[in-house]
Amino acid sequence: MRKFRFSLQAPLDHARHVEEQLTLELGRLLERLHLEREKLANYVRRRSQQQRCLAEESRGRLDLDQIRRRQRHIEALAEAVERQKVIIAAAQQAVSRKRDEVVAAMKRRKVLERLRERKSAEHAREMQLLEQKLADEIAVSHHPRRNNVRPAAAHTP
Repeated sequence: MRKFRFSLQAPLDHARHVEEQLTLELGRLLERLHLEREKLANYVRRRSQQQRCLAEESRGRLDLDQIRRRQRHIEALAEAVERQKVIIAAAQQAVSRKRDEVVAAMKRRKVLERLRERKSAEHAREMQLLEQKLADEIAVSHHPRRNNVRPAAAHTP
């Protein structure tokens, strides 16, 4: 009996490879997005800390140079927060685009896999029919044939 061979196996393998590569790229983009969000949280935390320090310093003896330095630092952190938000938005868009690519690649792979399953099942049915036909032929060839001759009628005088 012949073995099943899927004629589109190479494109299926390629689709699997492409999907795997896109998934890895998506993972890297998600990791980058996570790191950028951590940076943003760090900037926000540092800005809040500097604002608390400024508030505490304002209650005590005023050192205008220290207050100006801290205020410039707070402004720089605020700008860094805004820049980081833009970076995060771009990273989120990249993740979204890559996720769409992964979904499209998954769909292509699944279409080919369903086709492969359907062809495999069709091949299995064909092989089963061939085996049944062969078994029937063997059974018929081994079964002795009866002569269609009627027994002779008894001679009556």
